[in-house]
Order: sequence, then structure tokens, then C-alpha cells
Amino acid sequence: MARGVSAETNGEVVVMSVTENGPAAKGGLKRGDVISEIRDGEVDGLADFYRKVWESGPPGAEIPMRILRDGREAWLRIKSEDRNDYLRKPQLQ
Repeated sequence: MARGVSAETNGEVVVMSVTENGPAAKGGLKRGDVISEIRDGEVDGLADFYRKVWESGPPGAEIPMRILRDGREAWLRIKSEDRNDYLRKPQLQ
């Protein structure tokens, strides 16, 4: 999905880091953003965040997210990617 690292702080999902040139960076997510909604559904913690992202469709789906950045709300559209493309695969000899 977002190809970044998020954490839960007091029930809020906060972006901790964003991978350069990953889908989160391309969609405009930045470190410190608080993700409050996905597709008009309120995000209730980190598990709920991932559940809503995974339910948003196959890799390549656009996922609208409402974020809070520096006291202002904005909507971003993040294009998901297959997370298996980023996992280290065993080396075959």
C-alpha cells in the first residue's frame, strides 16, 4: 500500500516514515501526517487502517485518505502497490 511506516499513537495512525519513490511519497504522504479517514470511513487505530487499505481493492487501486498535517485537513489519493514486490525473497542457488 503506502510503502511507508505508520504507528498508532493514542488511537491515531501517524506516518513515521515514507519510502522515497514509493506509492505513499508519490501520493503526497509525509512523515508526521495523521491518517483519519480512508474512503469516507473513519480510521480507528492501526489494525483498522490496514484492514481498510486491504479492502480497498487490488494493487493499483486508488485509495482516498483524509490526513491532518500541521493543523489542516486534506484529502490525498494513494495508488496502492503489491507489497510482495517489496519483500525480500530467498536467494536460490
